Amino acid sequence: MFHRRGPSPLSVLVLLAALGLAAAPWDTAAQAAPLQRGRTVRGSLAAGDTARYSLEVRDTFFVFGEVAQISVPVTVRVLDAEGQQRGRFAGPGVGANRFALRLDKGGTYTLQVIPEEGRKGDYALTLHRVEPVAKDPARLVEQLMARYDGPESPGAAVRVWRAGRTLYSRAFGMANLAYRIPFRIDTRTNIGSTRRSTRWPCRTPRWSCVSAAWETPS
Repeated sequence: MFHRRGPSPLSVLVLLAALGLAAAPWDTAAQAAPLQRGRTVRGSLAAGDTARYSLEVRDTFFVFGEVAQISVPVTVRVLDAEGQQRGRFAGPGVGANRFALRLDKGGTYTLQVIPEEGRKGDYALTLHRVEPVAKDPARLVEQLMARYDGPESPGAAVRVWRAGRTLYSRAFGMANLAYRIPFRIDTRTNIGSTRRSTRWPCRTPRWSCVSAAWETPS
């Protein structure tokens, strides 16, 4: 006579664990969800949580994105495959926390969204640009200024001269956030001391000069 044996306790535990994993929602605080350029990912953070996202890049790439701090202030950290921090961006606490950095080594990076201590709330993460670091000087300036080129960002004006001739001129971001005044090339700003001139050597593939100098505007 043969007796039918029931499932062993171990097999029952394995089955329950598998069912639990299948039914559980995607938890960005425990796993690194892949990021896609141009796609906004929304999430919620409890106090002490960390949301993790993965990003694949090739050698010498530029990455730019932002986190909308809907109801919680956040810090953004970027870690390489070895867990070493490659960038850390603490936002203003409200509005958009923008991040931009150059990643010289290709591979998988982890982007962390961390709430301010003791806070909880909602956020929205958007990856705007993942592209090779520009070789054209004008394009490179745009990448360097990407974090500051928006309606919620304090801005600046950049101008490059050579032999008295303007080679590049562009304004980025806002001159006055309270009154929503954008920066322009001719916007005057309080930069501190106006008694000293500043000179420094510079060289780029297309723009080269012995030195660059700041002059007091008339």
